[in-house]
Amino acid sequence: MPKNEMATAYVMETAKGEFLQVLHGPDGNAISLDFTNSIWEAYWGKSKDCLEGFTGYIDDGFKRGYPKYHKVRLSCEFVD
Repeated sequence: MPKNEMATAYVMETAKGEFLQVLHGPDGNAISLDFTNSIWEAYWGKSKDCLEGFTGYIDDGFKRGYPKYHKVRLSCEFVD
């Protein structure tokens, strides 16, 4: 395993510091949605368009200016 790993991810911010977590079943298909303050748990590895389409039906009374969609780079470094 490489010492450093990087992944491009897409996240939906539903409020300041709150993100949408898409939970997946064993077959990789989405089975439920939850909210988390951890950007790590909100990881979505497919395209931003796909995430927007998947979550577009959610009407949760979002605050003005939300939801926001972000493209992020997550990295992991083994230090020991």
